Amino acid sequence: MTHSIKVDALCVYAGATRLMGPVNFAVSPGDTLVIMGETGAGKSLIAQAILGTLPGALHAEGRIEVNGRRVDTLSQVDRASMWGHEVATLPQEPWRALDPLMRSLRQVAESYRYVAGKPLAQARSEAVGVFAALGLAGAEDRLPGALSGGMAQRVAFAAATAGKAPILMADEPTKGLDSERHAKVVELLAEVPDTGGTLVVITHEVSVARSLGGHVIVLRNGQLVEQGPVETVLTKPSCSYTQSLLDADPKSWPQSDPHPAGEVVLTATDLAINRNGKQLVSGFNLVLKAGERVALTGPSGIGKTTLLDALAGLLSPAKGTVSRGAHLPRDAVQKLYQDPPAAFPTRIPLRHSVQRRCPVAQHGLGPRSATP
Repeated sequence: MTHSIKVDALCVYAGATRLMGPVNFAVSPGDTLVIMGETGAGKSLIAQAILGTLPGALHAEGRIEVNGRRVDTLSQVDRASMWGHEVATLPQEPWRALDPLMRSLRQVAESYRYVAGKPLAQARSEAVGVFAALGLAGAEDRLPGALSGGMAQRVAFAAATAGKAPILMADEPTKGLDSERHAKVVELLAEVPDTGGTLVVITHEVSVARSLGGHVIVLRNGQLVEQGPVETVLTKPSCSYTQSLLDADPKSWPQSDPHPAGEVVLTATDLAINRNGKQLVSGFNLVLKAGERVALTGPSGIGKTTLLDALAGLLSPAKGTVSRGAHLPRDAVQKLYQDPPAAFPTRIPLRHSVQRRCPVAQHGLGPRSATP
C-alpha cells in the first residue's frame, strides 16, 4: 500500500543535540494525523522536516516518503517543486507567511494562477469566491498588516489550499479564530480526508483533535509518548502527560471563585476608535475595578484588538476618554500580544529584547545575570 506520508526513525538535530525523535508513522489517502503536545514539544519540526524547510542550523535524519517517493535525499530545489502541488502547508504564523506589501486578494489569486494554473480571470474569480466563503468579503484590498489575526489566518488558508494539493499540513490552523470561524476552518479541514486527501494537523486544542478524528501522536520534549486512534487516546489515555493535555483544555477548567471588586483602575467614556480610516468602535463605556475580569468577544476583525490598544494607551481614540486610577503608575497597563513573534523586533536577539525592553527586566523582577 502506498502511503501519502511515511516516516521512519525521523529525528531532528541541532548539531549533535537531538531536539525531536525518533518518530515513526504512516498516513494514507483519506486519513488524518493529529500531532499534539505543548509548545516546544517538537510538533512543527516534524512538518518542517517533511517539507524540507528546517532552519539552516538544524538537520533531519531518518527516512521520509511522500506518495511512495523518498524525499529526504532530494535536493532542495526538487523538494520545493512539490510545494503547493503534492503537499501544501498552512503555517502557524500567517502574518509572517503573507507578503506584507501585497494585498490580500491578489496573494490568493496568485496561488490560483501560478500553482493551480488557472487563467487570470478565473484565478481572480475563484479567489473572490473563497473570500466570500471564509467571511473575508471587504478585506480584498487590505494589506496583511491591516488584517486581524483571524483574518490573516483565513487568507493564509485560502492561499495554501488554492493549488488543491492532495496533502495538507496545517500548523495550529485555528489559532486566533472566533468560535464561528473556528468551526468553519475545522469543517474545511475535515473535507480534505473526506474527499480522498491526506490531512496532517498540528494542534494543542483537544476540541480540534476530537472533531477531526483519525490517528494522534503525542509529543513531549521531542519524544513520542503516546499514539493511537484519536477517540481512544483522548478518551482513555495511557500516559499521564496526555491526561494533563486533556486537563488543560478550557472545557476542563474549574470554575474560579469571584474576587471582591476594589477601587476603579480604568475608565472608558463614550469611546469612538478609528483604524485605517474606518470606525470600528463607537459609544463604548467601561468602568473596571481591581479584582474584576472582563472578556471582549466578537467576530474576527470587529475591533477587539483596536479597542484593547486604546484602553492600553497604544492608540488615541477619535472621541471619548480613557483614564486610569490616580494611584496607578504610568506603566501599570500592559498588553500581551495576540501574535507573540510580532511583538519582538525580528533582527534583535531575544536576550536583548527581554533584558532591555521587557517590563519584568525594567522593574528588576527577573534575572539580570546574563550578559548580551
